[in-house]
Amino acid sequence: NATAVGNETFAGNKSSAIGHYAEANGTDSTAITGGNAYGDAAVAIGFGSKAGQDTVAIGEDAGKGFTGSKNVYIGARAGVGNTSSSINTAGDWNTAIGTQSFFNGGGTDNSYYGAFSGNQATGDYNSAMGKSSGSHVTGNSNSAYGYASGRYVSGDNNIALGTGAG
Repeated sequence: NATAVGNETFAGNKSSAIGHYAEANGTDSTAITGGNAYGDAAVAIGFGSKAGQDTVAIGEDAGKGFTGSKNVYIGARAGVGNTSSSINTAGDWNTAIGTQSFFNGGGTDNSYYGAFSGNQATGDYNSAMGKSSGSHVTGNSNSAYGYASGRYVSGDNNIALGTGAG
């Protein structure tokens, strides 16, 4: 069973698509108003948003160009990947909440909270909280907390606390 309501919508097996240009191609997926839930058990809400398997993408272009599964992207252009760049835009188990958080980033098991946090960050097990924190990080298991903290950090196991730290 599938449900498709709206202009130019499509719903796959046991999926729902609601609103203009919504596509729920995966099984048990949901797409609303221009979203593309192409993976199984995916949710995509907002024009240009894309969600792979077990992924949630909410906001304009959220998750667009990023591959992987079990990710959460909330905010306009959160989790946007750029497949034409040298940055790896694939990964699983990532969370990005905030406008353009984890934009053109890559890796697995990362958490970024705040607008522009984790931009162009690569590596695994990194976390950042605060606007622009953790941007351009390369390495693994790094943590940054505070406005613009932990930017351009390289290497592993670094901690930056406070505005502009790191």
